[in-house]
Amino acid sequence: MKLNLFLIIFIVLFTACVQKDVKQETIKPEIKKTKEVKKEDTVKKEIFNPGWSGNDTYTVKAVGENLDKARNKAKNQILQDIVKVRMISESRYTDITKISKEFEKPLKEGRIISEQKIDKGVEIYFQIKDKGLKAKFEKK
Repeated sequence: MKLNLFLIIFIVLFTACVQKDVKQETIKPEIKKTKEVKKEDTVKKEIFNPGWSGNDTYTVKAVGENLDKARNKAKNQILQDIVKVRMISESRYTDITKISKEFEKPLKEGRIISEQKIDKGVEIYFQIKDKGLKAKFEKK
């Protein structure tokens, strides 16, 4: 009788321990899923690339001490890129002061699409859009 009672207590304790192990294993996969979501978020941040996105959108990367200086550097970089493209295509419209007036609206309406703090200050991706922008860059 004592042996049967001892055996029953042993079986109850054993099954209780087994159930705890099962419950812990079901929690672990949920933690792994959370980590995978974080990996996907880091991939999405690296999508931006300088250059053309179609014929109407141009993006540059710039670094500055603060956001305003980075934005100004980005605008100047765009103007320099326009001059460079026009000089390569032997355009007669290469005066940077005239080009800055010609592209005043797209530069004014340009926006920062990505911003990240770095050791040197701020790194941004600045984007301008305008209908037929690429053709305007290559104006002859």
